[in-house]
Amino acid sequence: MTRNEILEKYTVENGKIKSLGKFEGEKIYAPYFYNLMLCGEGKENGGNNIYFEILPEDIKEFPELKGKKIVEFGETENGFFIEL
Repeated sequence: MTRNEILEKYTVENGKIKSLGKFEGEKIYAPYFYNLMLCGEGKENGGNNIYFEILPEDIKEFPELKGKKIVEFGETENGFFIEL
């Protein structure tokens, strides 16, 4: 899922998703990493969480990731996909 696809599908303000649902309140890149997870990408940390190493192509699509080496996500009992 590209940045443009996310902007078409969700309401985003100040880099955060405002649309109700699974990604509400999360940063714009949350659906991107969720889709990568569904495709079998990412690494489990030994628990229920998954992390992704930030690659140059990730930063190209989402400049907000600049300076980060990894992002880690989990899913709440209510089904929200949240950055940890």
